[in-house]
Parts: sequence; C-alpha cells; structure tokens
Amino acid sequence: MDRTLVTTATGNVGLDQEHSGIANMCTDYNADTNPNCTNVGGTKIPVANQKYALSGLAYASATALSTTATEVELNIPKVTSSTPTTGTTYWGISIPAGTLPGTYNGANTITAVKGEIANW
Repeated sequence: MDRTLVTTATGNVGLDQEHSGIANMCTDYNADTNPNCTNVGGTKIPVANQKYALSGLAYASATALSTTATEVELNIPKVTSSTPTTGTTYWGISIPAGTLPGTYNGANTITAVKGEIANW
C-alpha cells in the first residue's frame, strides 16, 4: 500500500468513512462528458484493482474498492482536547497486464460519516 489518506475529526462526533468509486479508470474519463469511460481503442482499469486498508497491509490482504458505498470502520474518536484526532487509510492499485500506457483517471468518493457512539 503506497498512498495514505489522513482523516481528521474536528467536531463533537467520532468519524468513520464510506468509500466507493466509478466502475473503471481510463484515459478518456471526464466526469461531465464521459463518466463511463468509452475509451475507444484503449484499456480500462477496474475499480476493484484499487484496494484500501486501515493498516499498512500488503496489497493482497487489503479490501477491494467497489462502486457501492461501503462503510469503513475508522473509529476516529471525537475531539476531547485542543488536539484533533485522526485516522489513516492506506491505498494501493494493481495495473492489469496488457494495460496500454497513458494517464488514467477516474473518480472515487470518500465520505466522512458519523461513527458509532460506542467508538467515540
């Protein structure tokens, strides 16, 4: 896992996250004009090739991203002092064999959601 996302709680509730992504990444992705990646003559990288974990696990042990929003139990406690609380999500991607060279784009949605009170 080679990228991290740090989420910081600054309010009076604990936080979890919801993760989802578009079906594919491609070289002609555009949120307004081509969100479905027609990518004529190109290749696509499936959403499940992106994986995340709550620790620095190996890619093979991480959870695959999907197109359905999935709650991730970050369990960041609410702030009880002047120091913000944080949680880290680790990300990785596997490029399929045969993928043509290029700049691939897509869209992931990561939403902070109110955590369970027991984890505050």
